Amino acid sequence: MKNLSSTSFSRVVSLITAAFVWLLASPVFAEGSGDKVIGLNATGIAGIEQWGVTLNAKHITLRNPTDGTTFDIQSPASTQAWMAAASAAFADLRIYYIWGPTVGLSGTIQTSDPATGPTLPAGYTSYAFAYSVRANSGGQMYPSIHAKGSEVFFEGFTDQVVWNWLAPGSGPTTATNVQIWNWVPDDALDSTIWWDAEVLTSSTVNIDFVVLTQAPFSFQITGAQRVAQNLVLTTPTNPGMYVPVQFYSGSYTGVSSLFLGFQILSYTVANGS
Repeated sequence: MKNLSSTSFSRVVSLITAAFVWLLASPVFAEGSGDKVIGLNATGIAGIEQWGVTLNAKHITLRNPTDGTTFDIQSPASTQAWMAAASAAFADLRIYYIWGPTVGLSGTIQTSDPATGPTLPAGYTSYAFAYSVRANSGGQMYPSIHAKGSEVFFEGFTDQVVWNWLAPGSGPTTATNVQIWNWVPDDALDSTIWWDAEVLTSSTVNIDFVVLTQAPFSFQITGAQRVAQNLVLTTPTNPGMYVPVQFYSGSYTGVSSLFLGFQILSYTVANGS
C-alpha cells in the first residue's frame, strides 16, 4: 500500500476541513420535513390592513413542494404579504412566507390549503404557512386582526347577538349552535370566546349557561335587574364551525328578557410555533 506523504496528508485534511466549514455556513436542506414559523408577530399594514400584513418571526422553515426539501432562515428580515384581489365572501385566507434563491424572502396571501401550499410566483421555490384569517363579506381581511406565535387575535371586535328572546315564563329547551365560521377559519384548532349573558326578571332566577361538553357556568339573578355575566372559554372547533350552547333553569317565571351575546377574542392555528 502506498503511503501518503506528509504534504499530501496535510492537503487532504485541509480539503476536508474546508468542506466541513462550507457545510456549516450553507443553508440546511432536509428531506421530508415540514414548513413552520416560530415566534410569529404579524400585524396589518397601517391604513390598508384589509389588504396587507407585515410579517416578523424568530425562525422560519420553508418547504419546497417539488422535492420536499426545507430551507431554514434564522431571524428573517421583516417582510410583507398582500392580497392580489378580493376573494369570495368569507373565504379562508392563508398568509405565507415565500422564498426563492434569486428573489429572496417575501409573502403572499392566497386561499390555497396549507397542505398543498400557495401558487408560487416566478422565481420562488419554497413556502412556509404563517396563519389563516376568514375574509369578511367583501372578500377582504378584517382590519382588527393580528397574530402572535400560533394565536390570532381580534381587537375591538363587535359583539355578536346570539339570542335576544322575549318569552316570559319559558326558555330554550334545546341546544343552539352558535355559528362562528364568519370570523374563524376552517383550519383553526380552537377559539376563545367571551360570552355575555343578560337577564331582565321580576323574581329570583337560577340559570345555568352551558357550552356543551364543558362545565356549566351558573349565575343567580335576584329581583328586577339586568346583569351581565362575563365568561371566557376556549373551545375546540369542529367541521361545522359552530359552538353548541344552551340555557337551563328550573323556572323562567318572571323572566321578561334573556340576551346572549359573544365576542371572539382569538383562535389558534398549526404553524409550528
